[in-house]
Amino acid sequence: MLCFVLVKINFMALGFFILFALIFIALIAMYIYSLKLKRKTQMSAGKFSLDIKVALEKMTNIESKLSFLKQTEERVKQEKAYEKNPDGRDLLLSKIYQHKASVLFKAQRQKEAIKACSEVLAVEPSHTQTYLNRGSLYGETEQYQKAIEDFNHAELLDPENPDIYNNRGWMYIQLKEYDKALSDLDHAIQLQPSDIEYFNRANAFKELGEWQKAFDDFQISLSLHPQGDSELRSCIQNSIAEIEKNLKNIGQNTNQIDE
Repeated sequence: MLCFVLVKINFMALGFFILFALIFIALIAMYIYSLKLKRKTQMSAGKFSLDIKVALEKMTNIESKLSFLKQTEERVKQEKAYEKNPDGRDLLLSKIYQHKASVLFKAQRQKEAIKACSEVLAVEPSHTQTYLNRGSLYGETEQYQKAIEDFNHAELLDPENPDIYNNRGWMYIQLKEYDKALSDLDHAIQLQPSDIEYFNRANAFKELGEWQKAFDDFQISLSLHPQGDSELRSCIQNSIAEIEKNLKNIGQNTNQIDE
C-alpha cells in the first residue's frame, strides 16, 4: 500500500514538472517570436522612414512636404493591417512626426515643431532624441523651465548622453542658476570634452566673474573647435579678447593698490 502511494505521488510530481516545462518552453517561444516581430517591425519602420526622407528631398515647397506627411499619416492610421499590431503602427507614426518636426524646424516654425515633437512622444514616449529636440526648441522660444523638464526626461532614458547635461546646463545659464549650470556642464565635459561643452562652461564662469576660469575654458574650446564654423569661432575669439581686457584691468588695479 505504501509503495502504491509513493508511486502515485511520483507520477503527480512528474506530471507537474512536465506541465511546468511545457509552459516554460511556450513562454520562451513567445518571447523569441516577440523579439523577431519587434526586430522586423523596426527594420520596416527604418525603410519606411528612409522612403519618406527620399520623397521629401524631391520637394521644395514646405506646404507640399507637410501635405505629403499628412496624407501618409492618414494612410497609416487607416491601414487595417495594423489593427492587430498597434505598436507597429505607432512606430510608423513616430517616424512621420519626426520628419514633420524636422521640416518645421528647418522652416523656423518652432512652435509648430514643438507640437510635432509632442506628437512623436504621444506614440513613442521613450524617444530620447525627441525630448532633446523639443527641449532645445523650448529653449529657442525662451521656455527654459519646460526645456529643463524635457532634459530631465531624457536623462532618465539615457543618463550617459552628454548632450543632455550640456543643453540643460545652457538653460540654467539663461535662468541665472549658475551652480546648477556648472554641475551639468562639468558632467558633460567628463562624458564628452568637446568645444561646445567648454564654450558653455566658459560662459557660466564669465557670468560669475571668474575671468581666469572663463579664459581657460574659452582657450580650450578654441583649440578643440573645428575651423569650419567661423561664427562660433569668432564668438570664442571675441570672448577671449574681452576677458583678456578684464584681466588686464584687474592686474592694473592690483598694482595701483600695491603702490
